[in-house]
Formats: sequence, structure tokens, C-alpha cells
Amino acid sequence: AYIFDAPDRADGQYVGDVVKLKEILFALLDNAVKYTEAPGTVSLSLDAEPVDDTTRMVTMQIKDTGIGISEEFLPKIFDLFSKEDNTSTGSAGSGIGLAIVKKIIDDHKGRIWVDSTEGEGTTFHINLLRYKEGMQLTLPDNQMKSKSRKKK
Repeated sequence: AYIFDAPDRADGQYVGDVVKLKEILFALLDNAVKYTEAPGTVSLSLDAEPVDDTTRMVTMQIKDTGIGISEEFLPKIFDLFSKEDNTSTGSAGSGIGLAIVKKIIDDHKGRIWVDSTEGEGTTFHINLLRYKEGMQLTLPDNQMKSKSRKKK
């Protein structure tokens, strides 16, 4: 089952590189589906709380009831080329996806963390700031360069 939950207060315009933000969601949802067998559940939820007059903290959670991640591997989960042995699932990754996700979130001045229990499932938590329309978020130079190349 796939569940999406977004209250009205989570609407609005998010400032950032939309392509990169979609990449985050795709990578995390792809992993959740890959490591959750039927009749398991994968859910995405969004929420937003005011920080001040111009900013909201957007919280995203991608939760699954899949195989989970071992306690030993959790501290390395966002390291480049780091991957847990999941030969029992038949899924093998390159070990770069979550490192890329973390880099994108860091570039957007956000935060990501994970809770997981082997055999029970995993929840990725993401916090990103949402600014009022017209405000600017300064992304690192490499983000700006990739955007300008796409406009050509």
C-alpha cells in the first residue's frame, strides 16, 4: 500500500532546486519500495510549521515496513559508496544514492536523519525551510551552474 498525507498547512511555494528536490523524493521512495515486500506499506507525509513571519519548517517523512537497516550500519548510511549487505532481497545498489540525497539536503540548508529497526522498517525524516514567495535561497555555486546549463 502507498499512502500520501499532506495537510493544508504544508501547501505553498518551496524555494530551491526543484529537480534536486524531486531527486531526493525519488531516491528515498525507490529505496522504500525496493526493500518492502507485499503486503508492506510505504508512506510519504508532509507537514509545515511556522518558524517566523516569512519561514516555515517543512517536515517530510518517508516510512516503510520493509527489511530495515541494521544498527551497526546506520552511522554509515550517508557515506559515499557505503552499502549494507542485502543479498537476501536480491537488491544491490551502488552506495551513492543516500550520499547524494544528504548532499542535496545539506545544500538546501536542511537536515536528514533516519530511524530504523531490522525486520520492522525504516523512516527517513527531512526538514527543509520554506520561504515566502519572492525570497531567495542561495545555493552553492555548483547548483547554480547546473541550473544555468539547463536553460541553454
